[in-house]
Amino acid sequence: MSILQPSRQQLVERADIAPGMTVLDFGCGPGQLALLVARVGPDVRVIGVDVDPSMLKIARRRIAAAGVDIEIRSGTLEEQDFPPNSFDRIVSGFVLHHLTTPQKISTLRTMYDLLRPDGQLHIVDIGRPRNLLAKLSGYANRLSHGRGVLDANLEGRIPGLLREAGFLDVEESPCAPARLGMAFWRARR
Repeated sequence: MSILQPSRQQLVERADIAPGMTVLDFGCGPGQLALLVARVGPDVRVIGVDVDPSMLKIARRRIAAAGVDIEIRSGTLEEQDFPPNSFDRIVSGFVLHHLTTPQKISTLRTMYDLLRPDGQLHIVDIGRPRNLLAKLSGYANRLSHGRGVLDANLEGRIPGLLREAGFLDVEESPCAPARLGMAFWRARR
């Protein structure tokens, strides 16, 4: 099990997903978060989107092995043909830090449009470092990802970007294990 899997489970619990909901997993990667969402119940419709074909291949294999119904789509969120107001919840685990700040803003605006009124966005990702280990981790991440990509995450600007995209009731909270500098964000359309 990945060191990040408990935070994905916490994200699903925080999202308060109920039967009959339609949930988008943005940047579904190999499918861990989408599978957790699907296990909430058989009446939850789950759609995963990712740009990496190799990750989607793994996701499809895991989904088939689990025997659950999850729709997987390839490409960026903006390339999809989802109509506005399509989703009750959008979840995203450890994807936002891969995007530049302009990409983050564009993607968050698209997510806002895709959520139904009162729909919620739930994110877990690299956040503003709150201790020495998290600061060192943030420094290492900046070296591996490039300075401009992680700035908004490490400088605590994600709540402001969410508000700029139109979201209301934006909340940020540390994610266990907090020593790694992860954070949860929740926002409502």
